[in-house]
Amino acid sequence: MGPPFVGVACGMRHSLAPDPWAPNIPAPMPVSQDPLPISMMVCGRAGAGTRLTSDHYVLGTWQKFQLPRVKFILPYWPKQPVTLNGRFRMPSWYDIKSLYRIASNKDEAGMNTSMLKIKKFIESEINSGIPAGRIVLGGFSQGDAMTLFTGLQSEYRLGGLAVLSGYLPIRDRILKRATDASKSVPIFQAHGTTDEVVLLQYG
Repeated sequence: MGPPFVGVACGMRHSLAPDPWAPNIPAPMPVSQDPLPISMMVCGRAGAGTRLTSDHYVLGTWQKFQLPRVKFILPYWPKQPVTLNGRFRMPSWYDIKSLYRIASNKDEAGMNTSMLKIKKFIESEINSGIPAGRIVLGGFSQGDAMTLFTGLQSEYRLGGLAVLSGYLPIRDRILKRATDASKSVPIFQAHGTTDEVVLLQYG
């Protein structure tokens, strides 16, 4: 059996969740005693009234498939006004201005702020002894966007990026900023052909 992995997951959370970006990074949770576990970070997008939280789903899957060598990290999102939803405050990694101008018209400042917070989780795992190459960053929808935004600009060569039903925001600028480390990182990307929120051609 090969060495284990650690995964970082930014996922959907209930609206009554505690402060997502508390000053202290959570202490590493116990995993297998084997060396080099895998960390998986999952970034998600949840609409109002979400009841099925990603931590329940991911941890249920973990138990079902018995993945003791994988550590899941599931950050909560902060609430902020979202232009697309009439400035209603909701969990969001950044302000979404439009779903029809995916390549531009994005809250780059908000994305940069969230990227720095995600990087703190990654650096916390690296400082605890997990090699960057054993860390996988993943996301869905807006979390897909943050995964690509963060992973392509990372100074670390991560173990991989896994994204679903999302897009690369401000893509021309991000592709120009892609680090040498990120250019050899494996990327898995999938998109539903009947997605009516983030259209397939945006992915």
